[in-house]
Amino acid sequence: MHHVYILQSTKDNSLYTSITTNLKQRIKNHNSGQIKSTSNKKPYKLIWGIAYLLVKLMRINLKNILKVDQELLFLKNI
Repeated sequence: MHHVYILQSTKDNSLYTSITTNLKQRIKNHNSGQIKSTSNKKPYKLIWGIAYLLVKLMRINLKNILKVDQELLFLKNI
């Protein structure tokens, strides 16, 4: 099963969106500093996630999710 998730940094409220096959482990990796791209803004909390059985459907929806993520970031900075 594949998961699309959005994390929020408790340090500066920034958002991080990605995909994984093991959501619990991936969040642990983010919060322990093992993920280079997020290590400077840890800790993170999960604010949204969804699981997909079909990778093709996940990829279609991920494009829309990333668009919303960018729109939220834009609105936050206004």
